[in-house]
Amino acid sequence: MRLLLLVATEGKPYILQVGVENSEEPTKMTLSDCDKPVDVKASAPKGIVALNNPTG
Repeated sequence: MRLLLLVATEGKPYILQVGVENSEEPTKMTLSDCDKPVDVKASAPKGIVALNNPTG
């Protein structure tokens, strides 16, 4: 498996694309609007899963 990161070479060095190659399911994700604010709200406690104890 190979991880691919494309980074802007002009202006701020934002990550533009992330990909996984040479795997059973190659994946590519394109990122944009890097300078725009994001409205983030915390999840309710019942909607959070601890990765070290996923069944609770």
